[in-house]
Amino acid sequence: MIISADYDGLICAAFLHHHLNWKLEGYYDLNSIWISKKGLSEKKDLIWVDLNILPRQGRAIGGHIISLSSDVPKGFQSSCNPNILAEVTASEFKRKFPFSTLIYLLWLHNVEIQKDLLARLLVLHSDATWLKYQHYPENCRLWQKEMES
Repeated sequence: MIISADYDGLICAAFLHHHLNWKLEGYYDLNSIWISKKGLSEKKDLIWVDLNILPRQGRAIGGHIISLSSDVPKGFQSSCNPNILAEVTASEFKRKFPFSTLIYLLWLHNVEIQKDLLARLLVLHSDATWLKYQHYPENCRLWQKEMES
């Protein structure tokens, strides 16, 4: 996997390694992409986590808006993104998936966070989910309801 070099990317890497034994092969820090030799040699198998950097073919997982209109760009058709599933585009930004990639992964893998306060704070800090809930409560509740069904 290649991750974003922010908190959400790092905690997703820890989750994916712990639960699925995925190996970290690189990161992107908004300036540079670092990819290991193994990652370069197996680039067709890389999954871009919490990133929307994708070659014409490949896979990514995350909750970013990837489409300006109803067309899904080539390469993202094989990606796992709640906005693609809900057909949310840039023109409907207020309906965008408001939570972190970590929360999306937890939901996908049906992993429940213990009632431990520190664990919950670490999850809610990922991609500033706690802040988004304060600023966009209606959209957060809408997505919460969708994720429960």
